Amino acid sequence: MTSSCGCGTCSEAVNEEFKSKAPDFDKVYALFDKKDYFNAKGLAKTQIGNFERALQRNDKGAQQILDKFKGDMDKAKEYIIQVISD
Repeated sequence: MTSSCGCGTCSEAVNEEFKSKAPDFDKVYALFDKKDYFNAKGLAKTQIGNFERALQRNDKGAQQILDKFKGDMDKAKEYIIQVISD
């Protein structure tokens, strides 16, 4: 199922994966990502800390993420890291 932006004039799906038409995009992105210019590791560490604190406060959203992985904290953290990376 795809959805458009809702403005009535767009025909492209919002949830389609971004594909750059520039041939060098992937090379440049890989260089920036390799050196962590986007600070993905720092953001992931922060979000994992937020997740752990939310669990201690019995936050329903955090508990849903943990439940999604049947209580496996390592898999839940891997999921958070993957979301940040994406």
